[in-house]
Amino acid sequence: MALPALKRIDRVLLRNRNILKDMKTAQLPTKESGEQFRWLRRKGFDFNFHTHVDALADGRLAIMCYEEGYILDEDGIQPWSAQPEKILALLPA
Repeated sequence: MALPALKRIDRVLLRNRNILKDMKTAQLPTKESGEQFRWLRRKGFDFNFHTHVDALADGRLAIMCYEEGYILDEDGIQPWSAQPEKILALLPA
């Protein structure tokens, strides 16, 4: 892969990371009707780019952009750090 392509990808990942970081302190819409997804999209979040996905023991997914992320479940999303000790305990060892 050419260096310019890597820089473009890294730029998208860093933008996603910064949006996820902002999400932790933002007043997010309620989980109903996918408003949280629209909030992320309006901020410029690109759901096609992430650094890794972790399956939590309870079946939910943690979608990460570097050290920032969000938890995806049937009710919507929540910031990765909303419950850090509870979430970190669910990660596979």
